[in-house]
Amino acid sequence: MTDIDLHLHTVYSDGAETPETVVKRAAELGFKTIAITDHDGTGGIAEALEAGKKYGVRVIPGIELSSEYKCVLPGFDEDIYFMHILGYDIDPENEALQRELVSVMERRAFRNEQIRQAFIKKGIEISREELLENTPDDFVGKVSFARVFVKRGLCESVPAAFKSPELLASPDIKAIRKDKISAERAFELISGAGGMAFFAHPFQLSYTKKALDDDSVYRKKLRLILEKFRELGMAGIECCYPTHSEEQMQFLLGIADGLGIAASRGSDDHGKGVRPDKQMGTFRAELPEERILRIKEIFSIK
Repeated sequence: MTDIDLHLHTVYSDGAETPETVVKRAAELGFKTIAITDHDGTGGIAEALEAGKKYGVRVIPGIELSSEYKCVLPGFDEDIYFMHILGYDIDPENEALQRELVSVMERRAFRNEQIRQAFIKKGIEISREELLENTPDDFVGKVSFARVFVKRGLCESVPAAFKSPELLASPDIKAIRKDKISAERAFELISGAGGMAFFAHPFQLSYTKKALDDDSVYRKKLRLILEKFRELGMAGIECCYPTHSEEQMQFLLGIADGLGIAASRGSDDHGKGVRPDKQMGTFRAELPEERILRIKEIFSIK
């Protein structure tokens, strides 16, 4: 088994486990190097670094930024593309990054209130206090609503709440988006914090006209976006991901090679038993050994 996982979440975003628990579980599974990449926040990094010393795991300080990119791709109309950008080896205390994260939290709070009011209109009363009670470390988000629904017996699990057309998969709820930082700003922030930017789970790239495109058009747009991001300073692509098939991984590896950038490996693990298809050690396809050696070289992993 490959002993590297560069995409893990904790209770400091929408994960179910504390940073120490995540690191301990990684050690028990045989991982030697991991990255803590909570959504739009760095609060769990210090605890994870200490846990890494305790359990003998190298912890890379990271983050996952929700971003959007408005552009005109060659041969297509203008559109807005939505993606997540991973930052590795960042300084979690970087002032510019922290200022931006405060702004992100404020925008998320506004979005949460919109969602809360939308559920009230549906006849589901949820108080702000109830959301906080179901939110470790004050990271209120959609997962907080999901936990409330589970506790009330409206669904059997957090994943079920996200899939329910009466709950978080309702079109009017899905239409409520928080303002995201631009991709250009995400690359700037990661670089300014001394880090390297990687494109997360590329086959989850979304855009306003996605439903109109077949797979070949989707892949063409994905390739064009990745080419543009290389120009913005992108250092790598998360090619190895639990839900990627061998063919999808090879497609992404070909793009990475063509752009002269790295290929990374991350599970997007949100806690034991959460999102069963995205857990440490559940990959459908694995990076070749030479790619793993390249990752170790980039991050100075012995």
